[in-house]
Amino acid sequence: MRAGIKHSKTSGYGFLCPTREVRRAWELTADAAKALNVQVVVQTPPNMPADSQLIMNGERFFRDVATSGFAVGWELRGELARNWEAGSIIYIRTGVMLGV
Repeated sequence: MRAGIKHSKTSGYGFLCPTREVRRAWELTADAAKALNVQVVVQTPPNMPADSQLIMNGERFFRDVATSGFAVGWELRGELARNWEAGSIIYIRTGVMLGV
């Protein structure tokens, strides 16, 4: 699905940050998933750092999306796939399904 986001306007997106842009992107994704009656796998970039900021942002993001009414998974890539600690903490706190 194309959301009409211009490449020059992508500064508010990424790393599950609590921004209006990330929230709006999730709303568009959730609307499409509900219309298609599917589940969603969130794929984050391989360069996403496995640090305390990610844990805070990830926990907030996945707690919010848990109320969407369908299953949500998270594909760990890069450092997160090699070092499960940050992903595991978010899983324990939110119940998001993890995959590699």
